[in-house]
Amino acid sequence: MLPCGVVVAVSLVACATASQALAQNCEARDEPLAFGFYFDFASVSHSENRQQGQPGYNSHRGYEADLVTALEALEDAGLTFDRRAIGYWAEQDPPIWLLSATPEFDVVGGGITIRDDRTRNAAGETAISFTAGHISFRQSLLVRRADAERLSDHASLTSDVKVGVISGTTGEGRLLQLTGYADEDGVLKAGTRIEVVADGTDSYVITPGTQRADLAGRRHLHPPDANSPEVVYLEHERAQLAALADGTIDAIGRGEIGNADAVRESAGLYVLTGVDMAFREVGGFSVDVDNPNLLACLNERIGWLTAAQRIDHPQWRQNSGVFLERAELWNAMLQGLRTDSQLMQNLDVLFAAGEETLRYDATSSDTNVATVSISGRVLTVRVHEDGQGTATITLTAIATDGSAVTFSFDVASSAEPQAFFRGWRWVLATESDS
Repeated sequence: MLPCGVVVAVSLVACATASQALAQNCEARDEPLAFGFYFDFASVSHSENRQQGQPGYNSHRGYEADLVTALEALEDAGLTFDRRAIGYWAEQDPPIWLLSATPEFDVVGGGITIRDDRTRNAAGETAISFTAGHISFRQSLLVRRADAERLSDHASLTSDVKVGVISGTTGEGRLLQLTGYADEDGVLKAGTRIEVVADGTDSYVITPGTQRADLAGRRHLHPPDANSPEVVYLEHERAQLAALADGTIDAIGRGEIGNADAVRESAGLYVLTGVDMAFREVGGFSVDVDNPNLLACLNERIGWLTAAQRIDHPQWRQNSGVFLERAELWNAMLQGLRTDSQLMQNLDVLFAAGEETLRYDATSSDTNVATVSISGRVLTVRVHEDGQGTATITLTAIATDGSAVTFSFDVASSAEPQAFFRGWRWVLATESDS
């Protein structure tokens, strides 16, 4: 009996001799994929040692590091990665997410929010694609405990308040919207003072994906009126925390994950406020737009490891081994399918003659639990998310004279564990195919 919620696609070519399985869209490679990761976003993606050039700089740690390790552990995908740290966000040219379109990297991560405007390069050409989302973010404020009531939300950030952000991030982009600096397109409000004075037109735009070249070196934004705070640009997260500690700034505008980690590590010094419940961001990895097979391979595997994003940072925080557990579960299922000799022998006999002399049919005893189809030389069984119980899958090979051979097996669906086996495919390859 197959476990709940799995989609199984079995090659109808010599199943009994199957010795290797390769995930759909994944390709065997002689060299590891070059994976670039942002070095300073605890606890999502960071270096073991954040001193460039020192041992541990290219040692990946955090949520995304464990996800990538689990990708490598999936035995049928053939994925290996050579991980290389990428320095400060604001120093990257092109931006960090576009580095996967350069010869240096195949895949890039680092808590990068998926945005359509980030897929295009400076010439406006689509350069990268984002994988399926694997982590979610909400923007927030980090303040000193003494200021928790005074700076309880973004509306309380008036002109006498200084807020630290990092340029080019969604933390900056959302802060500017929530505090009245910019509209939803990132157009700065008339009277905003940078190095020049914004005139309220689209000549002065700041979004997490777009900025005028002459705004790239911005260090302060001075508010156009009393209802917006002064915005102070800092190089990285640790500089933000130092500025908050010494009173240079009053708040940090960034994602809830980083701010919540800072609260935990501050021994009561800081408080999380202003969580933006109206807007949820989703983060993914970037891949060169000209590598669609790699994108599809990663999407299929990321979807499995995160249970279609039901496993997110909070679940990882509770159990940092959750992705490896998911990988081990996948490998165990795959091995079970490979070593189920009776299943393999029955399929081998059933499909031995091939479609040239036989036609095939497949039915499910309960389509609310599972549906089945045969297309080309692939048998696909889909166990539905909302189904409950067991369905018997019956396969029939029908000869030209009307005689038939049948074979059946059961699949089961249950509410627990939810989404563990939903939507993903196995394709068995033979020695000759692989």
